[in-house]
Amino acid sequence: MHPDPVHHTIIAVDVAGSGSRPNRLTLQMREDLRQIIIGVLAKQGISWNSIHHDDTGDGLRLLLPPDQPAIRALGPFVNELDAALRAHRMRANDAARLRLRVVAHHGLAYFDGGVWAGDALVLAARLLDAEPLRQALKDNPDANLALIVSEAIHKDVIVNEYGPPAKAFWPVRVSVKETRAQAWVYVPGASAPASHHHGSSGPRRGLDFHQKIAIAGLVVAIVGIVAALLTNEIRCQIGLGDCKKSSSSQPGPMGSSPSPASTSGGRFETTGGVTHTWSDYMSGGGTAGPDIPKGARVLVSCKIPGLRLANGNAWWYRIAQPDWNNRFYASADAFYNNDQTAGPLGNTPFVDESVPNCGA
Repeated sequence: MHPDPVHHTIIAVDVAGSGSRPNRLTLQMREDLRQIIIGVLAKQGISWNSIHHDDTGDGLRLLLPPDQPAIRALGPFVNELDAALRAHRMRANDAARLRLRVVAHHGLAYFDGGVWAGDALVLAARLLDAEPLRQALKDNPDANLALIVSEAIHKDVIVNEYGPPAKAFWPVRVSVKETRAQAWVYVPGASAPASHHHGSSGPRRGLDFHQKIAIAGLVVAIVGIVAALLTNEIRCQIGLGDCKKSSSSQPGPMGSSPSPASTSGGRFETTGGVTHTWSDYMSGGGTAGPDIPKGARVLVSCKIPGLRLANGNAWWYRIAQPDWNNRFYASADAFYNNDQTAGPLGNTPFVDESVPNCGA
């Protein structure tokens, strides 16, 4: 009989570059890390002996009990840990410096035969080993730590402002062994990579739009069928129709017409940057669809609330344009939403209210 699982906050830390240190420095690293973590927890009133902790060789895994939920513990822990690492750096030489990868997750875990087990612990281990987390630390050599949080922590804690500032996180897709997951990365004092700035709704995947058009052009039969089913305005927008026959369209890929109307009840909206599309609007993930180029006008069929971004915008558009065919969604935050076609996205509307709601 296995005992009933118990909900824990899981925090794990791993020292970057630990494998290249000689034995003497490795032993000092382990002791320094242990004392830093003990001190950070003590500042939160958490005794080292009151929590479950595992030594992973070059790091530690902590299981905080139910009376220390992530919503209470995560923010102070990350801030105090960053401060303690800065203090350690001031008194340690470069060879003994501690730079940490940190993961936070919460979920059920159970004690089985002297060890802790459960899916939540597996996911925490995969996130700690994720390449986007390693890359974040490499990209910010002055940073003392890089934090990755699960989608559950981001939804329950970060967006509710109980941890580090939500606007400082950026989304990543994690692929480690059999695990495929959405997660969020934060580096104290650092900004998100350029690929995750406003106008990008997720990590870039697959071929870009123009490459897909080039490939589609070789499949003459398929293109002929699709072109036959489209209205002249849409064919003009993707460069297949005679734009002179449309009073509201101009030639060129995706078009640049100021007219937003469409016969289907949707509207044409213009992107402010390269915009990524996803099959799951609730998580901003799932299957990645084709990217929409910067400044492109695409037909959106409807809007629907989904994953809320750091700035509070939770609206997503269903993309009706060929290549998306109402199977993929993009954050409305990536569009101008006011018939604007150029310039910065700042202070533009969150969503075009004239776009119908999905299912209406």
